[in-house]
Amino acid sequence: MTGLYRDSESIVIDAFKHFQPVFENLQRQAARTTYAGTWKSADGKCEAVISVVDGSMWLEKYWLNGNDVLAILRDDKPEKMALASTGREREFRCVFSPDGCD
Repeated sequence: MTGLYRDSESIVIDAFKHFQPVFENLQRQAARTTYAGTWKSADGKCEAVISVVDGSMWLEKYWLNGNDVLAILRDDKPEKMALASTGREREFRCVFSPDGCD
């Protein structure tokens, strides 16, 4: 490092402590605004309910043509499932463990 100030690490860590919570809050708000809520098909046969809890997205309910998809995937236990980004814009996948070790 060049210059008079040799302890740049403490400045960076201090800045991170102040800025990171703000960035995380903005990200949570954006996820809630964009994705959280109830999504229904035009014909009313399909419905998904998405929530954002502590910065994580959850699929609370997912009915497809009258079938409870969460119950099917969870062996008749309609529990919520985490949603994870696929890396593509506005595309997510359900995260679950078939052996129940979530």
